[in-house]
Amino acid sequence: MPALTEKKGCILIIDDSQSNLDLLETLLSDRGYTIRTADGGQPGLDLARTIAPDLILLDIMMPMMNGYEVCLRLKEDTQLRDIPVIFISALDDIMEKVTGFKVGGVDYIAKPFQLEEIIARVETHLELRWKRWEVERLREWERNYYQKLMELKDELMSTASHNIKNPVSNILGGIHLLRKSEKLSPKGEKYVEMIERGAERISSLITDMLDVAWVEAGLKDVPETLHVKAFLQPIVEHFTYGAQKKNLTLQFTPPSVDFSIRVVPSRMSQAVENLLSNAVKYTPSGGRIEVTADLQDENVLIRVTDTGLGIPAEDLPHIFDKFYRVQRREHLDQPGSGLGMTIVQTIVTQHNGRVEVESKEGQGSTFTIVLPA
Repeated sequence: MPALTEKKGCILIIDDSQSNLDLLETLLSDRGYTIRTADGGQPGLDLARTIAPDLILLDIMMPMMNGYEVCLRLKEDTQLRDIPVIFISALDDIMEKVTGFKVGGVDYIAKPFQLEEIIARVETHLELRWKRWEVERLREWERNYYQKLMELKDELMSTASHNIKNPVSNILGGIHLLRKSEKLSPKGEKYVEMIERGAERISSLITDMLDVAWVEAGLKDVPETLHVKAFLQPIVEHFTYGAQKKNLTLQFTPPSVDFSIRVVPSRMSQAVENLLSNAVKYTPSGGRIEVTADLQDENVLIRVTDTGLGIPAEDLPHIFDKFYRVQRREHLDQPGSGLGMTIVQTIVTQHNGRVEVESKEGQGSTFTIVLPA
């Protein structure tokens, strides 16, 4: 933070010429600045570390330690490196000016200097310093505000999951006990099924919302190197029963030459599982689902292809949007929160990859996870 004083700012003048120090001190103090002076490089460095001025006027040609070396040492100090340094020197060669900028100076004034020029440049660079400080202050405020929002979101999600999932679990448990202890009429069974489906959808929505919050928080686990076949095989097998129950053919075609990927296993498994879950959900009885993996142009491609409902062309640009669902009756008949594809894209993006989709309505879809090999 700038060393704001009751005056307009604190300026340190470093020069081995006492006459220059006196002249500049008189000129700038009359304009309302707090002035501190040092008659050499090392005294100037020591004083700068003590007072942390808002701007430094620095002579170049000084004994023992010239202005370039002083500036380099200032820029190496984390507490002082942001202080603007204006060089003042009788050296007016272009290379001297270039050297001044290279070592970290923000401006260069040649001697003999004009007093109006000194005032104008000092005011300009102090104003820029205040503006930079104000921007940093606002950025810090935004960072703190964002952090508080994230903490509030996490607290809200945690509270919601506890206060909603527990009652929903009680509802589902009550339905199970009701069926065991009571003989329901056909009409009663119909009402119970409606309650059960609603409770299951609420439970699924809460789970998906928590998953989105979890994956958007970023990768916190360490990636592991996994063989693709060994990674995909158990995921496909997990969906075998559900596919058979719907009379679907589910096939996994491993790569002819096995290769590895470096991923966070739990995250990438969730991405592939979401794709397979959608494939089983939206593929009618008698359909086919195939999972493949191969290398192409130094990328790993994991594909999930189905012969399901497909996605209308106008819906394709929105399928990764949160809560988006295809507004067709056959799609809406299937339970879902509209968050599954958001989770897939977020996870894959965090692995520096992308998700590609090809689909034709009524013919099926192919989702491809593309990861750097």
